[in-house]
Amino acid sequence: MNRTDLETWLGPALEQMSVREVDAFAAMVERIDRLHPEAADDRPMGTWAMNGALQVQLGDDTLAGLAAAYLRALESEREAWAMLQGAMIASDAAGLSQSEIARQASVTRVTVARTLGR
Repeated sequence: MNRTDLETWLGPALEQMSVREVDAFAAMVERIDRLHPEAADDRPMGTWAMNGALQVQLGDDTLAGLAAAYLRALESEREAWAMLQGAMIASDAAGLSQSEIARQASVTRVTVARTLGR
């Protein structure tokens, strides 16, 4: 990301940053770009990583705070997956085909078969 794009991306945060802080953030963005080299117009992981770096750099959050948010998200993902598995089992018991369960759940038929123990 070039400097102009970086400063545009920073938006209002740029006003509270020194030149040295912007330089340091630019170096972080270079590392993030290597970690998440998705296309610039479709880079959600890179953008999220940039947000995390900026929040920590500006003192708006901490490594521990963002780690706790990540762990909460993992727990939410596990809960949602278990609930979806239960819904697939209930749908099978109600007579839905594996193909229809897969379509409605947006998963593969292999995933449905594994969930149903087949």
